[in-house]
Parts: sequence; structure tokens; C-alpha cells
Amino acid sequence: MKTKRAWQTALLITLLGSNLLLFSTLVRAYNADSWREAGQVYQKVCGHCHETGIGPQLKGRNLPTAYINQMVRQGNRAMPAFRLSDVNDQTLNQLALLIGNSKLTDNLMRSGKVAEK
Repeated sequence: MKTKRAWQTALLITLLGSNLLLFSTLVRAYNADSWREAGQVYQKVCGHCHETGIGPQLKGRNLPTAYINQMVRQGNRAMPAFRLSDVNDQTLNQLALLIGNSKLTDNLMRSGKVAEK
């Protein structure tokens, strides 16, 4: 019984580790200068998890921009933190507005338009 539990734990750690490795590779593949629009950041980074069911759904939840900024900068559980060198503050604020103002049916993967609150 302990062997099965240990195997399941090892598998979970391996899967989480491989996701973090993939994510860090994606982040390094694009520098902060190449991310100029919120929709582009969402498509190239956020959507890999938040549009595929790996991470929680972000659209349509009316998440406050301060909360989104904090989660992005500090990370949470399996989500890595993104430094200023990964995404600049201006783009992050636009991204937070894009996500915060989104409806469940919005396609953030293609939209870069941000409505100011």
C-alpha cells in the first residue's frame, strides 16, 4: 500500500516538475521586449495552462487587477512567478485589465484590446 502511494506521489511530483520546466522554457523563449500587447502575453504564456484546464479558468470571474498582478509577480502553487524582466509592469497591468474585464465567452487568445476601468 505504501509503495503505491509513494509511486503516485513521485508521479505527481514528476508531472508538476515537467510542467514548471516547460513553463520556464516558454518564458525564456520570449523576452519582455517581445511582449508588447496583453493579448499576446495571454496567448504565449497564460493560455498554455489557463485555456487548457491545467490552471484555473480566469475569464468571466471579475478578478481584481491587483489580485492578478500579485499572482503573476509572486506565483501560486504550480504557477511560477514572473519577474519584471519576464513581463514589464505596463503590459502586466494591461493583461490584468484584459482578464479582469473578460467574459466567459471572450477569446483572450486573439484579443489584445483592453478596456480601461
